[in-house]
Amino acid sequence: MKLASILLQYFLKRQKSKEKLWALHSVSLSLHLGKASNSNSMKRTIEYLAWDSDFFGYRIGRFLVGGEDDFNIEKLKEESRTEGYRLVYIFSKKALDINIPPIDIKVVYSREITAADSGYPLLPQATKATDTLYSLAFRSGKYSRFRLDEGIGREAFERMYKRWMDNSLAGTSADKVLKYEIDGKEAGFITISYGETTNIGLLAVDEKYGRRGIGSALMESAFREAFDHGARNIAVPTQKHNVEACAFYEKKGFKVTDTTYIYHLWV
Repeated sequence: MKLASILLQYFLKRQKSKEKLWALHSVSLSLHLGKASNSNSMKRTIEYLAWDSDFFGYRIGRFLVGGEDDFNIEKLKEESRTEGYRLVYIFSKKALDINIPPIDIKVVYSREITAADSGYPLLPQATKATDTLYSLAFRSGKYSRFRLDEGIGREAFERMYKRWMDNSLAGTSADKVLKYEIDGKEAGFITISYGETTNIGLLAVDEKYGRRGIGSALMESAFREAFDHGARNIAVPTQKHNVEACAFYEKKGFKVTDTTYIYHLWV
């Protein structure tokens, strides 16, 4: 019975890790705030995204472009109209020759966790929402496709990132939110989800405290958390056009391991 209990706990822990990995690196908006419906990607049909549609108030879908060379944007527009979609996210592993530019080129950076990471100091955990944390969450999404797309709007973007922060603090979108404080107020934060690969969801530093090493302190504390929880790697998604963030991650030893071109098709 004891062995069975141990195996059950291990399975539940691994399942939770897989769910949060999907939340951080899936191609849907839900970001573990909600779940999309099941689909067969081999059919190359539009997948209805229930959470996104409910949150924004109009029908939203997702289309995954495979390796085929005959992708037809006009056919996708026709299907979108027929099925009543207002917005369709298009995801591709290569740039598409269509008449709309990518709203985002998402890159995932990864880095190995080693024994050297065990020496970094740990930062305190944030457990309650504050106006400062919300403002920092908005700042973390400065280059987000949901911030850049005028069709979505600033209000919806901030509402979404506020929800993301709330769920991170509650332990549903992340396992922990670490904070860096100056004079008792948050000057920066980072969200982390544990697993064999520890995932970073949000990261931001107050602009008035820039170039003080706060970003490095937050990242190094995440390295320590990852090591303490047995992770082999740590990963973080960002936007290719967020040059400052990309340079920071590369300086910290990260390398690009995945790239996705994302388009917003408004119908």
